[in-house]
Amino acid sequence: MAVIQGMSICDLLVAKTALDRAQEAGVGSEIPTTLQESSKVAGGTK
Repeated sequence: MAVIQGMSICDLLVAKTALDRAQEAGVGSEIPTTLQESSKVAGGTK
């Protein structure tokens, strides 16, 4: 059981590292899909 837990922890750390690197690279950023959302991102008031 300890071996399985150790492998799971290692998998979680590898996944976290991959997600952190992807976030730094801008992968998975949200893209506004409506005019109202895009104006908020651009600093508009609508």
